[in-house]
Amino acid sequence: MLYSGIEYLLTRVMSIFYPNTCIQFFPFLINTWAGRIIKMKTATELFGARIRELRKQRGMIQEQLADVIGIEQKHVSLIERGKSYPSLDRLMRIAEVLQVPLPALFVFEHLEDAVDRARSIEADVQALSEQDQRRVFKIVKMFKEG
Repeated sequence: MLYSGIEYLLTRVMSIFYPNTCIQFFPFLINTWAGRIIKMKTATELFGARIRELRKQRGMIQEQLADVIGIEQKHVSLIERGKSYPSLDRLMRIAEVLQVPLPALFVFEHLEDAVDRARSIEADVQALSEQDQRRVFKIVKMFKEG
């Protein structure tokens, strides 16, 4: 099966952290994850936004991250804008430098815009049983009432 760059990286990361899982299952997981969570932005753009977010949280500028992982600043810029992606070795180095586990680089849900988040929530709720939907409704109502 042919993968795009980010799908290939996700497959490699998943195979490292979940070695006992059948590798043929990963494309399904990636496609499901991409279809449900990522609506407007591509996985590469969200990945870049996540790198930018973590870099800024560590108080680093692009030049510093580039120096530490051994690439040029403009390549960091391309990664953060979703125009390029790092090799698996560089990806592991980025996680190390940003002091996060490798899978944490792929946590994007909070980077979605409000419309995409609402659609994602709606799809999740619709997949629940009628009884669970009522429970969710009660919880949301309690939040709204304060």
